[in-house]
Amino acid sequence: MPGEYLRGLLLAFLISAAGCQTEGGACQPEHYTQNGGIRHITAALEYISKNYMDNIRMETLAETCNLSETHFRRLFAEYMNMAPLAYINLVRIKQACELIRNTGCSMEDAAARVGYTAVSSFNRNFRKIMGISPYQYKKSGENHQSIS
Repeated sequence: MPGEYLRGLLLAFLISAAGCQTEGGACQPEHYTQNGGIRHITAALEYISKNYMDNIRMETLAETCNLSETHFRRLFAEYMNMAPLAYINLVRIKQACELIRNTGCSMEDAAARVGYTAVSSFNRNFRKIMGISPYQYKKSGENHQSIS
């Protein structure tokens, strides 16, 4: 399972590196190509990377790409090999790892700063993605940099 998350993260990075010409933050129809269909969701990926700490609604992500919510979810899963919420959690946990590694902040503070309102949700998602608890990650000398 963590391999799928990392694959999605790598794909998102490659999309960001390739860039998508957008106007007003929304994907434009002229950028939809047969071989570049992932550009349909590029605006949502950019939105998530800038707003991961906020409460992100699927409706908002779909609107940024000028898609219906159902069609957005289907395309996102097709191109990213994960649901939008799983990707949001992946981005949040990656950012939490950075905070824990670079600032030494508490687990509660890291959870709040990356958008989790409940520490239990943070702990559950951290363990699912990283394979260890946030506390174990913090205490590890290597800080398990495999997600970076």
